[in-house]
Amino acid sequence: MLNEIEIISLAAREDQRGRAYSIPQAGIDFLDGIIADTHLAEIKPGSVRGNHWHNNRWEVLLFNCSDSCTFAWADSPEGHPQTRDFAAGDCIAVLLPPFTPHAIKNTGSDVLWITSMANSRYDGQTQDTFPVELL
Repeated sequence: MLNEIEIISLAAREDQRGRAYSIPQAGIDFLDGIIADTHLAEIKPGSVRGNHWHNNRWEVLLFNCSDSCTFAWADSPEGHPQTRDFAAGDCIAVLLPPFTPHAIKNTGSDVLWITSMANSRYDGQTQDTFPVELL
C-alpha cells in the first residue's frame, strides 16, 4: 500500500450508449482487495464535501466532473493544503491513505457526484473521521 496520495486520470470506454469508467487496478491494490464500504455522494454547486481525514481508513474516491471542481489535500493533518482543479469531462480516481486530509468543492453549475470506496466499514460508532479545513 502507498503512503501518499495518488491522482489517476481515468480513460472512458465509450459507445453509442455513453461512457463507462472502471476503478483502476491500482485502486483495488491500494485497498488490498478489500472494499468494505462504498457510498455515492452528491455535491451541489458551490458546496464542499470532505474537509476531514481518516485515522485508519484507506479510501479511493472516484469523480467525473460534469462542469468543474477543485480537489484539495495535505500530506498530513498539520500539512499545507494543495489543490488541483479539474474541468468538464475529467474522470479521476484519488487514492488516499490514512492521515491524508482531503476535500472536494463543486466549482461548476451542475451537480457533482463522487463515489467513495474504503477498506473498512463505517459503523457510526468508531471515530475514524476528523475535521480539518482545506476548502
